[in-house]
Amino acid sequence: MTIKRTAPVLPIIDFALSYAPPSPEERASLSLLSACPDDRWHQKLDHTLFSVTALHQGTRVGFGIVHTSVTAPTAVDRPLELGAMFVHPAYRRLGIREHIAEARLTYALSSGGTPITVIDNRNDASWRYYERSPQWAVEREYTGYFTGLPMTIWVSSESAWFRDSRGLAGMAAAPASGTLLPEAGLPLDTGLSPHGGIPLVEPAVGATAGAPPAAAPAPSTSSAPLTSSAPSTSSGPFAAPAPSRRRRRARPAGPDSPAAPLAV
Repeated sequence: MTIKRTAPVLPIIDFALSYAPPSPEERASLSLLSACPDDRWHQKLDHTLFSVTALHQGTRVGFGIVHTSVTAPTAVDRPLELGAMFVHPAYRRLGIREHIAEARLTYALSSGGTPITVIDNRNDASWRYYERSPQWAVEREYTGYFTGLPMTIWVSSESAWFRDSRGLAGMAAAPASGTLLPEAGLPLDTGLSPHGGIPLVEPAVGATAGAPPAAAPAPSTSSAPLTSSAPSTSSGPFAAPAPSRRRRRARPAGPDSPAAPLAV
């Protein structure tokens, strides 16, 4: 008897963009995706400049924002934090987080700010993602104000601030309206089962208020899926050489310790 093996049926994921804070109705729906929709989470949404929502048959299954409510002790110019990332457990390991992260990074770079993200040092899944990405480098470690735990600030290695600190030539910025996402209506084929290993959620820990970036395009609803002409990649106009990585230290840095020099 011959047994036929069939590939798992992957969900078709649409992506939607918005250049305004979520409406009360959208926020209520998004709060169901958040691991902890507390006051800090709502504060980030209040200061949202850009958001990416992943939808499966009209249901929100993933979300991430770029916001200016930065509380971590970063030294970068005009910090824009990529935060509030969450993907429904049944839809992890499908590449959704990577697509959301790429779109947010493209927007933040295009707006002239310095993209940062803050990671709980216990979150191995997020650490592995940022360590293997040539688009991110460690800025510093500190003790979280809200958690009291060791945290790490990652900064975009493609940002003007990072490249200036390294004496590297600047990069040509793409227009914010040119943010690329996977074509709507196409399955995210990563070869992984949608119910495979479930990584930890990227914690939504904030990061120092910075000046708001230049005016963004007119607000668009986050309920209509976006169709783009090409998928997002890590080799576009912002590609940079992969910096070496620094592993986490066993002991946390004190909250009042001076900012350590940029270590990658």
